[in-house]
Amino acid sequence: MRTADRDPGKEALADIRRIVEQIRSRWPRVRILVRGDSGFARDSLMTWCEDNHVDFLFGLAGNTRLYDRIAFVR
Repeated sequence: MRTADRDPGKEALADIRRIVEQIRSRWPRVRILVRGDSGFARDSLMTWCEDNHVDFLFGLAGNTRLYDRIAFVR
């Protein structure tokens, strides 16, 4: 258990790597999707997922730059 003041994204890569290895040792061809909130949207984790054929879906926290970009696209 970790306290609430610790960043969950810092330890996510090691945890995801370990879990994926365990799943793939049993089901090597299974498709894996990692879902998380914006706290897990880290370059290191996303790069590892891409390199290891693990799909991912992370939410992004709203901010003015993102809202401006969305408004521009519409």
